[in-house]
Amino acid sequence: MEKNLLEKFEVSDFYLTAYLLCTGMDLLGTKKENSKKTIFILRDIPSRQELISKYFEGTAKIDPLKYKGKIIDLKSLLYNSEGLCQR
Repeated sequence: MEKNLLEKFEVSDFYLTAYLLCTGMDLLGTKKENSKKTIFILRDIPSRQELISKYFEGTAKIDPLKYKGKIIDLKSLLYNSEGLCQR
């Protein structure tokens, strides 16, 4: 039986995370680096590097309402006392 290894990508940039979630990456969990820094753990995809390049170049195209919704979701997650533990 072949093992399906889950590739993970960790990022601390809040707005980049919201963007990546809009592009189809899944949030697997979070971990606290310290009281002010959270690491977001995403399921990696083959096009991640290209997506990140487009984000920083300013050429990314996503639905602004979807992006706003992901920002709201992430803020709720951060301010929830239980948060989302790593899966």
